[in-house]
Amino acid sequence: MTDDECEELELKALSAIQLYLAPHVLREVLDKTTAVDLWVWLEELYMTKSLTNKIRMKERLYTFRMAEGSHVQKHLNEFNSILVDLESLDVKIEDEDKAIFLVMSLLPSYKHFKEIMIYSNSNTISFEDVKSNLLSKEKFDLDIHADSTERLVVRCKTTEKGNGNRSKNCSKSKNHHVGKTCNYCGKLDHIVANCWQMQKKRENNSHEPCETSFAEFDSDGDVLFATSSKRGSDSYWILHSGYTYHMCPHKD
Repeated sequence: MTDDECEELELKALSAIQLYLAPHVLREVLDKTTAVDLWVWLEELYMTKSLTNKIRMKERLYTFRMAEGSHVQKHLNEFNSILVDLESLDVKIEDEDKAIFLVMSLLPSYKHFKEIMIYSNSNTISFEDVKSNLLSKEKFDLDIHADSTERLVVRCKTTEKGNGNRSKNCSKSKNHHVGKTCNYCGKLDHIVANCWQMQKKRENNSHEPCETSFAEFDSDGDVLFATSSKRGSDSYWILHSGYTYHMCPHKD
C-alpha cells in the first residue's frame, strides 16, 4: 500500500467517526487530524473508567423509560446499548437486575405484563425471558389489531355520472319477507306493514276523520257497554246490554 493510499484511508476513517458525533462534540475535536487521535480523545472523555462516568451511566440505566408509541424492538436496542456501555466501564449488572430494570422501564400500558413478570410463581426472573415475552406480546397485539381491522365492514359507493354526480350505495338490505303474501293487495314478497298501496291510501285519507270504537265491562262481567262513532258526524250508536232498547240520536 502506497503512502497516498494510506493517507486516503486515514481520511476516510476520520470522516466516518466524525459523521457519528453530535454537533457539540464535533466542535471539541476539530483540531484532531487523525482517526487515532480522535479515538483516543473520545475514549478519555467518555470511556474513562472513572467514578463520574460510572455514576452517569448507572443513572441513565435507572431512569431509562420507554418512549410513548415506541416499538418493543427499538426499546430493547436502546436498553442493550446502555448495558454495553456499562460493561465497557467494568460495571457488571446481574441478569436478574437487568430483567427487573427492563420491566420497570415499560409504559403504564404494560401494567398487567409487569404484574405477571414480577408476581409470577417462579423464584427467579431472567433477562432473556422478559425480552422474549415482550416481543411475543407485541406480535400478539399487532395480530389482534390486524384481525379487528379486517372485520370492519366498509360500504362501497359508486359515483353516478350525470347531473350532480350523485353517489349510490352499493349495499342492499336483505328482504326478510320473501315468499310472503300481502293481506291487503295480495302481492308477494311483502306484508301489510310494508305495502305501498296501504301507505298511499293512508296518506290520501290522512285528512279524513278517523273512526273510534271501544267496549267496557263492569266488575261482574255481565253488562256490556259499547259505542261506535265517527268524528265530525252526528251519526253514532250506543249499545248497552242491560237495556231493552238501544239509543240513537235520530228519532226515526
